[in-house]
Amino acid sequence: MYVLIMKCFSIKDQLLFSTLSGDNNPIHLDAIYARRTVWGKPVVHGVHIVLRAINEWLSSTQLKSCELTDISVEFLNVLLIDEEPNEIIKDNGKEVSIQIMNSYGNLITKILFNYVIKSKNKVFNFNSKISKDDVIEHSIAAFTTLSETITIPLCINFSLLKKMYPDSFSILNLGQISLLLNTTRCVGNRWPGLNSIYHKLDIKFTNKRILNSKVLYTIKKVHTKLNFIDIECQCDIGFGSIRAFVRPSFSQQASVRELASKVSYNEFHNQKALVIGGSRGIGEVVVKLIALGGAEVLFTFVKGTEDANRVIESLNDVNINIETQQYDTLMPTQESIEKIIHFQPTHIYYFATPAISQGKKNTFTIKLLYNFIEYYLNSFIKLLELFSYPTTLFYPSSVFVEELTDGMWEYSISKYAGELLCMYINKYRHRTSVFSPRLPRIVTDQTVSLLPIKTKKAEDVMLPLLRQFHLKDF
Repeated sequence: MYVLIMKCFSIKDQLLFSTLSGDNNPIHLDAIYARRTVWGKPVVHGVHIVLRAINEWLSSTQLKSCELTDISVEFLNVLLIDEEPNEIIKDNGKEVSIQIMNSYGNLITKILFNYVIKSKNKVFNFNSKISKDDVIEHSIAAFTTLSETITIPLCINFSLLKKMYPDSFSILNLGQISLLLNTTRCVGNRWPGLNSIYHKLDIKFTNKRILNSKVLYTIKKVHTKLNFIDIECQCDIGFGSIRAFVRPSFSQQASVRELASKVSYNEFHNQKALVIGGSRGIGEVVVKLIALGGAEVLFTFVKGTEDANRVIESLNDVNINIETQQYDTLMPTQESIEKIIHFQPTHIYYFATPAISQGKKNTFTIKLLYNFIEYYLNSFIKLLELFSYPTTLFYPSSVFVEELTDGMWEYSISKYAGELLCMYINKYRHRTSVFSPRLPRIVTDQTVSLLPIKTKKAEDVMLPLLRQFHLKDF
C-alpha cells in the first residue's frame, strides 16, 4: 500500500473535463449555480476523479501497456474544487484498490479494478468531436413512466485526453477510457440529468471487435423512496450498471404576495435593518417580512446578483423599495464597508454562512471548525465593531447545538461558541443587544436531502422571532 498526494482539481480542470467527456452539468462548472447546492461550490466530476487516480497509479508503475478487465466504483462523498485529495493505492499485480480521501479525512471514492498486460490496440474510429448536449431536468417520478432506451456515441478527443491523462493515453485501452467518459455524459446530461448524483459504476470489459461505436442505456429500476435509478449500459467495449441519485430541486421561498397577509401594517416601521446574507434562504424571507412590515432595509449578498435583483424586484412589485450591496463577510471591500456604515442600521440580522457540509462521523476536524469560526465568530465581531452606537443584533443559532448530531461536531461547536460570544456582548457591550435563538431545521438549499427529513417553513419560524426581536423581548 502507498499514498499519493493528488493535486487539487481547479475550475479550469473541470472545464477541460467537460469538453473531453461532454458532461455539461452546471453543478461541476458554474460557481453561481453550485452555491445553491448543499455543498456550496462546484463538485468535481466523479469520473474525472477516477481517471486521474488511474493515471496517477499508472505513472507510479513500470507498465508499458495494459487493459482493464473490469472496474467497480463507489462515489461516497463529493470532492469540491480546490480541495486537497489523497490517493491510497493497493496493487497486488492483478487487482488494484484505490481510495480517495479529502482533506477532512472523509472517504470520497472507492475504485477497484483488475488488469492484464496486453498489447495496446490503437485503432479506434471514434468521433473526436463531442456535440454539446442540453442538460435535461427529470424528477424521480418522471422515471417511473420512462420506458425508452437512449444511445450515446463513443467519442475521444485524442489530443485533450493525452494532455489530461498522459500515462493512461500511452498505456491503457482508449476504448475503455471512452466508455467511462460516456457514462458521465449519460448521468450528467440525460439520466438523471440536471439533478443527478453519480453513485455507483460496475463495468466488465469485453474483447469484442468494435463494430458499433454507440453505448445503449436502459433504465432497469426506479426507487422513488430513496430517489435513485439503476441504469444498464452496453456496447462492444463492455457492459454493466450505473446507479445515480436524483437530488431534489432547489428550494423556493415564499413570495412577497404569499407573505403579505401574514405581516401587520408598519409593525417593523422604526427599523433601519441591515440583513447580512439576504438574497436567498432564511435571510431572503426575513428581508421580505420586515420590508412588508415597514422597515427600511439594506441587505447584502456575496455572489448571485440575479438572486439579489429578484428579491428587490419582488418587493418593487408591491411598491416597496429596498437597497442591496455586495459584501463578503470574510474579505469585505472598503466600498462595501462604507456603504453599510453610511446606512446607519438600528437592527442587524446576521445570516452569513458557509456550506454546512458534514464532517467525518465520530471525528473532530480542526480545519473544518476553523472555517465555521471565520464566519460565525470572527466575521460577526468584525461587523459589530464597525458600529460605535447602540445596535440590536439577530444572531441565529441552531438546534444542532442540543441535538449533537454525529458528523456535525464542528458546526455545532462553532454555533455554541457563537452563543457564548453573544452572551459576552450582552453583558459587557453596553447598549448592544444580541438575540440568538436556536432555529429548527428550515426549508432552505442547505437542508435539501435525498431522504425525507422534517423541516419547517422559514416564515412560520421566523415571523414570531422577528416580532420578539423587534420588541426586545429576549
